[in-house]
Amino acid sequence: MFYLVSFFVLLALGFHLYRNHVTHRDLARVNVVSFDGEVFHVGRGGVAKRRMDLDAKAGPVQTVVCMPGFLEDMRYFLELYKEADVELILVNSADYHLPFATTHAKSVDWGDNNPYPTSTIEYDAHIVACAVKHLATTDNLIFHGHSRGGAVMLELGKQEPGLVKNAKVVLEAPALPQGRLSGGGEKNFKRVGAYFMPLVFSHNRNISNAALNKMPMMKPPSALKTELIRGLFCAPKNYQIALKNIHNIIEWQGRNQKDLYENFEEISVVVGERDHVLSRRAMIASANMSSRVNVVETKGTNHFISLEKPNYILDAAGL
Repeated sequence: MFYLVSFFVLLALGFHLYRNHVTHRDLARVNVVSFDGEVFHVGRGGVAKRRMDLDAKAGPVQTVVCMPGFLEDMRYFLELYKEADVELILVNSADYHLPFATTHAKSVDWGDNNPYPTSTIEYDAHIVACAVKHLATTDNLIFHGHSRGGAVMLELGKQEPGLVKNAKVVLEAPALPQGRLSGGGEKNFKRVGAYFMPLVFSHNRNISNAALNKMPMMKPPSALKTELIRGLFCAPKNYQIALKNIHNIIEWQGRNQKDLYENFEEISVVVGERDHVLSRRAMIASANMSSRVNVVETKGTNHFISLEKPNYILDAAGL
């Protein structure tokens, strides 16, 4: 009996040590595409600004600032704004791999004094503020945040209300005050999900397209969506960062109230017909707490509306 118990104890210990190794090991950068513009290292995050072919005298008339969601990177917005005649600024989550070539990336000191803990919504909101202050050349601002990026944009309004006062805000399938994960995911995550999540993500780094497209969040599928969602599992520099992110999302949604909406004149919250990542019902209930929020309900969509039905987002942005 002693030997049997000892065997299972050693087995459990070995599994735990392997799980910790998977959680904390450095992950190689996988997602890299070409980008016609400038790339910046800002604090622990990254920022990119697309090059514009405009009349030098006219200059840009609108600036779109984008923040992707949990496990996503800046590539999420490239196809959406490909034809838009705007000054495009993209912000990457802190401690995520940059998806663009970094050979000529510039290290700047804008984010060196970020007062917030890394891997948090608050930290990334500060980077967004720095990017706008140093890169935006117009006062005609459109802020677009997807999923966790929606929470980042609301947090930006809290940190820098003057910066967003007259801006247009598009929150796509966003994490919101008093929002929840889909299907009561908070309870599952707090029980066992947090422990096993790094192992699941590690396994999915090499997931096949066929297996990926069977996931509920992949309906409706498209080639672009499949390509980008496969990259989710390779975005953070390690999976401990992902764990910190999801803990912070749950905590941020539970802690914040409707007063965050009051920092903006008008907000469009664009929700999917279904959402297998965040609770659609909680999302709409949160948005309806403020008269400043316009809820845009969509058809034939899930959590990744920009990849599924992009015209809903472009219409909400007025582009």
